[in-house]
Amino acid sequence: IYITGGSQGLAKFVARKGAHIFAVAKTQNKLKDALKELEAVRQSTDQVFKAFSFSLDTAKESAAALRAASDGHGRHVLDAVFACAGTAKPMHFLDMQPEDLAQPEGMVNGYWIYAWTAFVS
Repeated sequence: IYITGGSQGLAKFVARKGAHIFAVAKTQNKLKDALKELEAVRQSTDQVFKAFSFSLDTAKESAAALRAASDGHGRHVLDAVFACAGTAKPMHFLDMQPEDLAQPEGMVNGYWIYAWTAFVS
């Protein structure tokens, strides 16, 4: 399972189900902590846990992250992709101002991170 934003939450849940985890996040320290948490819920010695630090805000970086994960899995295509990286600023669209969409938690760290991950997958 390839999980962007994989240093938090979902990776631990699917690891408990026995899945191999290929987590991608920006922050290396969070990834190190996530790997420790994954080890704590390991279901078998065959499970594979790998972490990769990438920024996913361009197609090039997103492709590099996915390539690193698949290379780390014998160049096999991964079974599933969970696009969980990014941020959001919840509000009603009609209440938004143009600057709300332009700010990092708008289109850049929300929509585009998901879009580039889906595009390269």
